[in-house]
Amino acid sequence: MDLSLMAMHTATMLEAAVRGKGKGKAKGPKASTLLVLDAGLSGGVSLAIDAARLRAAGVARIAALGQAPALVSADADADADADADVLVVLRPAAAQTRQLAAWLSGEHARLAGRLPSVRVLFAPHRTLLCDAILRQGLASAGQVRVAVGVLALDGVVLDAHVASLDVAHDGPVADRRAVHQAARTVLKLQLLHGLIPAIVGKGPRARAMAALVLRMRRELEANPLLDLDALDALDANSAANPHPPVAAVPAKVPVPANNIFPLKSDFDSLIILDRTVDLVTPLCTQLTYEGLVDEVFGISTSFVQVNESFISQPPSTLPSASSSSSTAATAATATTTTAALASASSTKTKKVALNPATDRIFAQLRDLNFSMVGAVLSQNARRIQEEIDASFPCTCKRS
Repeated sequence: MDLSLMAMHTATMLEAAVRGKGKGKAKGPKASTLLVLDAGLSGGVSLAIDAARLRAAGVARIAALGQAPALVSADADADADADADVLVVLRPAAAQTRQLAAWLSGEHARLAGRLPSVRVLFAPHRTLLCDAILRQGLASAGQVRVAVGVLALDGVVLDAHVASLDVAHDGPVADRRAVHQAARTVLKLQLLHGLIPAIVGKGPRARAMAALVLRMRRELEANPLLDLDALDALDANSAANPHPPVAAVPAKVPVPANNIFPLKSDFDSLIILDRTVDLVTPLCTQLTYEGLVDEVFGISTSFVQVNESFISQPPSTLPSASSSSSTAATAATATTTTAALASASSTKTKKVALNPATDRIFAQLRDLNFSMVGAVLSQNARRIQEEIDASFPCTCKRS
């Protein structure tokens, strides 16, 4: 199933969050919004919406939460460089919330109370713990006005047919939060692609998720004008009964009489697997190219953090080609290799995107067994060399 509709919905939601309700910041030619992103959400946001669309919505600068720049007050003399609005998008985690409170308190003291308008959006949900931490962290700063809301970034589309709920959960109710977030994502998919005729699964959490999906669907059928954010109250109700009986989940889902959902469905069935029913599979080593990259480096929302030396080796670390003797060349090679390995830990890491839509080589290698990767790379190298030879034929004559 193509997830392009879900990707468009996420991009539209992010654009509306940047613009704000009724502010119309993007009407003028100047962009005045500082967008501060949590490091764990930057990859998903970059996949959901491109930089040009964010600039059109009014974003002037984008910064990470841990490296947020100094704010320029809207009351400052340099009105051209003033930040009229600050939008912070972060995960509902205690560490990130304390970091945000410390940064806002420091900027409030530095600007002598002339802090620009600040909006904080927790993605994908908002917790009482984060609200308390933010309120206590800003209490020492005095009158700091911060508008707190929720950005329902439930699922991030990684590929044309792959979506992920790559959001870290914090607190004792992490399992129920994950089930609730997955249920919301499934409900959004049904609003975009039609009803799921059959839901099957295995495990207690799979049963709880299926029951929650059906309950959310009944809520929307009873009140078509109900916002999806209002369905967050169901999480508190489901917490009292996280594992409903099997009879609560029918094998066939009844079709509603109204037209809330599309009449034509793109689904055949939904299979939900609880991770607790299969604890052996995560212990197995992945043997595909993409799987080994995930095992060694770790892939997060189609991005991987690798050492810069793996991507581009500095010329100073390469062995010299004009060595006077083979012994000297071997010694130089060993010295440079040792120096490169010794400095590898101090080299900065770089984020690399693994996007099969733009990288044709990765699209060919991602699902192949690692034993076949060398042959495919060799074929591509020969093809590229043949294209270069055909484009730039050699006219020199050999003696």
